[in-house]
Amino acid sequence: MIVKKKLLELESLRGLAAVAVAISHLKGSSLLINNGFIDYAFLMVDFFFVLSGFVIAMNYQDYIKTANDLKTFMRKRFWRLYPLHFLTLLGALSIEFAKYAFERKTGITPNHPAFEISSGVAFVHNLFLTHSFLLSDLTFNFPSWSISTEFYTYLIFAFVIFFGRSKLITISILIILISFYIIYPESKKSMNIVNGISIFRCTLSFFLGVLCYSIYTRLSHNVKSIHILPTFILSILAVIYLASDEYGIFVPLFFCVLIIQAALLDEQSYASRILHTKPLVYLGTISYSVYMTHSLVWWVVNNGLRFVFKVPTYTDENGSKILDISHTQSSLLVIFTMILVIAISHFTYLFIENRFRKGVKRKQYQVA
Repeated sequence: MIVKKKLLELESLRGLAAVAVAISHLKGSSLLINNGFIDYAFLMVDFFFVLSGFVIAMNYQDYIKTANDLKTFMRKRFWRLYPLHFLTLLGALSIEFAKYAFERKTGITPNHPAFEISSGVAFVHNLFLTHSFLLSDLTFNFPSWSISTEFYTYLIFAFVIFFGRSKLITISILIILISFYIIYPESKKSMNIVNGISIFRCTLSFFLGVLCYSIYTRLSHNVKSIHILPTFILSILAVIYLASDEYGIFVPLFFCVLIIQAALLDEQSYASRILHTKPLVYLGTISYSVYMTHSLVWWVVNNGLRFVFKVPTYTDENGSKILDISHTQSSLLVIFTMILVIAISHFTYLFIENRFRKGVKRKQYQVA
């Protein structure tokens, strides 16, 4: 079959997943936040990993043949991920300074004082993308833990292609089995593994994505809307009903089937036409910015309402301060925050992601 190098269906699914992750990190009484799917939307990060493995294999498994190719690939990945990571890291550092100034001025000490968790040592680990391995807590811009794991998973992939291209499927299965063995004991408590062994959460799903691509290239029939709809629904149900128990580790398998079917969608099908709509495709285009900026935007919005507009709060069972507003007001706040996140992501995509992407291209490195 002729393999398409740009699958807009997958771009749109990536955007929807990014929005789900962003909403899951907001706090409030809205049903937009408190529902079975959003409660476990952290599994959308695993969707990102599977999709990343699929797309990286599609674009690069035939092109890493020399040591220079390997270096070029990692250079591409660095410039794709790091500029926005560095910007949001500086944003998170600014928040710590703002917290410190507030503590000094008011004498009020929050649950987590400035620089207590997000310390100087944590900053250095964030700079070198080692924070998901060597720190026990989420620090600074906490969603970046997955960027830490994914960057080094790219390196593993590059070495696998360079040294074992002919045995890619066998090696991928071996990595999946090893990853499964290591994280399964922790996954029985929760699949939301973000530190220490989180690299194996990434390698498990990433190399599932690599296998997905291999399967995809061996299929030729088009998928109709009526066939992908049950898979889409089953994937949502899997997140809702499997994530809370020991079977959560198997949810990425549902994502594999969904991604393969989406990649094979008949372009004339109703589902494909929906996923090809410009707003959804663009949401996928800026999805990395949505993922990396949303927690900082929410911090500013939430604390602005608390301390500037004096909106009252209450403490939930987890010790978090929640704005004491009505369900309707909470829903409107979620919508407003996500519009703001998307608006900011538009500009970070244009002036950070795209700028460095174009800069790399001028050096003849095409960033996927």
